[in-house]
Amino acid sequence: MKKKQGSNKHKISLSICLNLSIAVVMILVSIFIFMIDKAHMKKQALIEAQEKAKIILDRNLATHTFFAKQLKPAVFKLSDPYRPEDYFEPSWMSSTYAVREIDKYFKLLGSKDFYYKECAINARSPENEADAFERSFLQDLNTDPLLKERTLIREVDGQYYFMILKRGEVMVQSCLRCHTIPENAPKGLSDMYGPERSFGRKVDDVVSAISIKIPLSKAYANADKYSRKTLIVLALSFCFLMVVQFLIFRFFMVEPLSRIRKKAIQIIENDEHLGEEVPVPFTHDLGEMATAFNQMSKKLRRHVDNLEQIVTERTSELNASNEQYKSLFNGMINGFALHEIIFDNNNRPIDYKFLAVNPAFERITGLKAKDVIGGTVLGILPGTEKSWIDKYGKVVLSGDSVCFENYSVELDKYFYISAYRPAKNHFACIFEDITEKKKVEIEREKLVVALQKSLDEIKTLRGIIPICSTCHKIRNDEGFWQQVDQYISEHSKAVFSHGMCMECSDKLYSGQDWYDEGKKDGTIEE
Repeated sequence: MKKKQGSNKHKISLSICLNLSIAVVMILVSIFIFMIDKAHMKKQALIEAQEKAKIILDRNLATHTFFAKQLKPAVFKLSDPYRPEDYFEPSWMSSTYAVREIDKYFKLLGSKDFYYKECAINARSPENEADAFERSFLQDLNTDPLLKERTLIREVDGQYYFMILKRGEVMVQSCLRCHTIPENAPKGLSDMYGPERSFGRKVDDVVSAISIKIPLSKAYANADKYSRKTLIVLALSFCFLMVVQFLIFRFFMVEPLSRIRKKAIQIIENDEHLGEEVPVPFTHDLGEMATAFNQMSKKLRRHVDNLEQIVTERTSELNASNEQYKSLFNGMINGFALHEIIFDNNNRPIDYKFLAVNPAFERITGLKAKDVIGGTVLGILPGTEKSWIDKYGKVVLSGDSVCFENYSVELDKYFYISAYRPAKNHFACIFEDITEKKKVEIEREKLVVALQKSLDEIKTLRGIIPICSTCHKIRNDEGFWQQVDQYISEHSKAVFSHGMCMECSDKLYSGQDWYDEGKKDGTIEE
C-alpha cells in the first residue's frame, strides 16, 4: 500500500538549520568581539594620548621651574653689577619664550603633530595668542574659580585630537610692572613686543592657560586596522570550527537521524517496510531513539498483520449498527427531522434549517427530502407561524425537551411534537399527524354544543306558555306571537305533517259529490 508524502519543498533540513544557526551566532559573536576590541583600542589610544599630554605638560612645567629657581636667579645675580635697568633678554628672562622656542625644536625633530601652547588673550607674543576655543576656556576660568582643566576629543581640519586645557598663571603683584602700563615695563621689553600687548592686567586675573593637543587619527586608524585583522582571524577561525563541527555533527547526529527519517518515509510510502530496522548508533541518546524506532516498527508490523481482520470485524459491526439505525430511521411511523436553528445578531431565533428527514416525514407533510434538506423553513414554508420558531429556539437555548400540539397553517394539519436538543444549536423533532383526531374532537364538541342547545330548547316547553285564546298563537321569548307549529318546531324535535280532521273537512267539503262518494266507498277516511 502506497501513500503520498506531503510536500517538503519549503522545509529546511535539521542540518542546514543548525549550521545556519551556529553560523549566525558565530558572526554575531565576531562582530561583538570586533566592536569591543575596536572600542578598547580607541580607549587605549585615548589613555596613551593622556599620558603623552601629561609628559609634555610635566616637561614644560619642569622648564618653567628650572628658569624660576635656577637659571634666572643665577643670571640675575651674575649680571646685576653691569646690567642696565631697561635691559630685557627673553631667552633667559622669559621661561614662556624658552618653552615656545624649545617646542619649535621639538617639532623639527619629528613631533610636529603634537601641539603645545601657553595661550593668553592679548598675549605678549602673537605666537601665544589664544584661538577662539582657547579664548572661551580662559573666559570661563575667570568666571569659575573651581574650573581647573577641561579635556575633550576635538576634530580639527578632519583630524581627531585629544585636547587638554589647563589653568595657567595667575597675575600677582610682582608681575604688574611688566603688565600694567608700557611706561613701567623695561624699555627692552617694549621695544621687542611693542607698547600694546599684554598690558592692562590686574591682580588675580587668570592670564594664561596651557593648551595641549595630541593627535588621535593615526591611533584610531591603527586601532581600526588591528580590529580588522582581528576580525579576519576570527572569521577564519570560525570557518575552520564550522567545518569541523559540521563534520562531527553530520557523523554523530545527522546521519543517524537521516537513516531513521528515510526508513520512516519508506514505511509511509509502503507499509511493507514495517518491521524493518535501522542501525543503532553508539551514542546514548540517538541509540535509544533508534532502538525505540525499531521496536515501534516491529509492533506496528504485528498490528498491521492483524489489522485487516480487525477492520473487517469492526466494519461488519458498524454496518450492522448502521442497518439497525437505518431500519429504525426509515421504519418509524412517526415523522423525524433534524434541524439547525438560525439566530440573529441579538441571539434571537429567526429561522431554522432542515438537516435530515425520514420517509415518515415525507408521507405526513407531503414534502420531499430532496426539496427540504439544506433549506430553511421560511424558504420552504414562508407562511410558517413565528410560534414554531420561538418554541424550537427555546429548546435550543435552554436544552429542555418539550412535548406540545400545534397547528400548521401552511400544511393545514395538526401535529403532536416531541422536541429535544441533540447538539449545540440543533434540535430534533419526532411528530405525528393528529389532524383526524382533532377533527373528531372538534365535531364532538359541536355535537355536544348542539345537544346542549336542544336540551335547553326542550326545557323551554315546560312551565307556563302564553297562548292566544282566540287564534291560539304562542308568544315567544322575544315577545313576538308565533303559530303553534312553528314555535314547537323551534323548541323541540317534533316534526309537523299537514292533515285535516273529519269535522273540519265536513265543514269545508260537505255537499260536494266527490267528497260524499269518497266517504261512501272508503277512499276518504278519518
